[in-house]
Amino acid sequence: MKTEKSLLTAFILNLFFAAFEFIGGAISGSIAISSDAVHDLGDCITLGIAYALEKKSHTGPDKKHTYGYSRYSTLGALITTTILIAGAIFIISEATETILSGGESEMEGGTMLIFAAVSLVFNLIAMFVTRHKHNANERAINIHILEDALGNLLILVGAVVINLTGLTILDPIMSIAVALLIIIMSIKNIRPVSIVFLEMTPDHLSVEKIRKELLGNSEIEDVHHLHFWNIDEEHIYVTLHVVTNNPIKAKHEVREILEHHKINHVTIETETPKEACEDHDHTVDAPSGHHHYH
Repeated sequence: MKTEKSLLTAFILNLFFAAFEFIGGAISGSIAISSDAVHDLGDCITLGIAYALEKKSHTGPDKKHTYGYSRYSTLGALITTTILIAGAIFIISEATETILSGGESEMEGGTMLIFAAVSLVFNLIAMFVTRHKHNANERAINIHILEDALGNLLILVGAVVINLTGLTILDPIMSIAVALLIIIMSIKNIRPVSIVFLEMTPDHLSVEKIRKELLGNSEIEDVHHLHFWNIDEEHIYVTLHVVTNNPIKAKHEVREILEHHKINHVTIETETPKEACEDHDHTVDAPSGHHHYH
């Protein structure tokens, strides 16, 4: 719920500032300010999507979504991160074309500096609101806001330096540097998103270690079909087959061991030592490093 509230606050801040820039662009006649207003309106749409998906993620299970809607939050992170990377690549393309063509970057004077400064203040407030980064969705939005903040800081610093030195080439160079930073940060945020959607074993879990802990119990003779995955970044699910002569006690021991690893949902199938598992041949040996274990 904290993430939902912070995204809504960031959305409202961005919406107000987009309106502020549209008015400023109309009054000053600045194309740069009007263009930035359109950019901020795009940010509002991104924030709106992220907020809507975050809100939807708190919906409980139903007949269509038996696991609930929590993965919608991760979908929001995927959409936002994709937009970030696409935008950064576009900036690099435009800046590179400017450098290669020998063109000069045109920067507005005092009016643009005033709006860049006000925009930077709004960005810093929005960054503060989303600073906790509870999940990939909020991290993606925080990176998005950081991109805007760095862009406005670039205008402020760049305008001063260019006015003093006349080196207009600094503007596209600094733009490329900011875009590369955004790409690096966005790629790092893709990792937890990909773990969820590819149903990989969460990074912080050692499946070999957990399997050894389970086999160290006297009631458990074997463990196979051990599968770990995330519904979202917070909820870890596991299913496994346990070979035992004491199913009730074995289940209790398994749940106790997995609780120490903060695994939220456990599904256990028990088998007797004399019982042949029909799917046993389709599991993967433990040393392989995959999340299916035999």
